[in-house]
This record gives sequence, structure tokens and C-alpha cells, in this order.
Amino acid sequence: LQAAFAEVQRRHPLLSARIVFDDLHRAWFVNQGVKPVDFSVVQRRSPTHWYEVVKHEMKVPFRPHEQPMIRLALVQGETESDLLILSGHSISDGMSLVIILRDLLTAYARPGRLGEPVPPLGVTDLLPPRTRFSLKGILTALYARYGNSRWRRHAHRFAYEDYLAVNTDFWQTREIGR
Repeated sequence: LQAAFAEVQRRHPLLSARIVFDDLHRAWFVNQGVKPVDFSVVQRRSPTHWYEVVKHEMKVPFRPHEQPMIRLALVQGETESDLLILSGHSISDGMSLVIILRDLLTAYARPGRLGEPVPPLGVTDLLPPRTRFSLKGILTALYARYGNSRWRRHAHRFAYEDYLAVNTDFWQTREIGR
């Protein structure tokens, strides 16, 4: 399974990237100096044991400055197993996780058959093309430009320690499944 995931990582570059910030505090994905993805194997104790593993794994913060924002957990039984894939939204959404799972199963069943790497889309690739004049579009752009200029003048920079504090505070007040 780990070899199949390595093949999926070659096809989807963001699964092998970490995040770095430049001197202007802009975030970039890089593929150099990246630690391996966490891949845990847990013995399956019951048909619903996967739920307990999810409850634990969701509370574990990612380390985006060190490794990709994805991790896998295999809840392994003698005749049945459950595979959990947890990912940060900055590298995937629900549909892309379905594609990752499809590619993982393909690579597991037929190694070496995934095909060429798929470059990630840019934000502008997802925007609809402008086809005509729109007052709403102009007002939206002006409002966004205004908001961005205010942000630049009064920017708030968050460090990894801030992310950890938010994660800790969030999970201290919530219980999954309630």
C-alpha cells in the first residue's frame, strides 16, 4: 500500500509538497526537503474501530512546513481493513480525495499503470471566463481590491505556533460525533 501511495504521489505533486513562506509572507508549495507522509497501521478491534481512529487522527495537527498535508491510517483486520485518508483543504477537496483513492486502488492493483503526473490547477483556472460587462463583477472586484489593500496595511501574520494553539483550543471544546 505504501508503494502504491508513492506512485500516487508521483502523479499528484501536492501530495509530496510542504509549505514555505518567503520574506513577503507569501506561501509556496515546494517539493524539496519534504518529510514522508505519516502512514500508520492500527490493528482493527471491531467493525467500528475505524471511527475511534478518525476521532484521534482529526485532532492531530498537520505539520505543513515539514511534510504534505495528508496522512493515511490503515485499520487492519484479518479479513477486513479500513483505509483512512485525512487531508488539509489547501491541497485537496472532497472530489480530489475521491480521485486520490481511485488512483491509490489502481496503483495497488496494477502497479506502474497510473500515467503521467497531473499538475495542480491554479486559482484562476477555476474562475469562469468573463464574457460581458457586469456591474456586479466590477463592484465585486473593487470590494476585493479594497479589502486586500486594508489587509496589506494592517496585516496579521500567523505562525505555526498560532495554528497549534487554535487546533488545541478547538478540540478542547468539541467532541466528534456529538
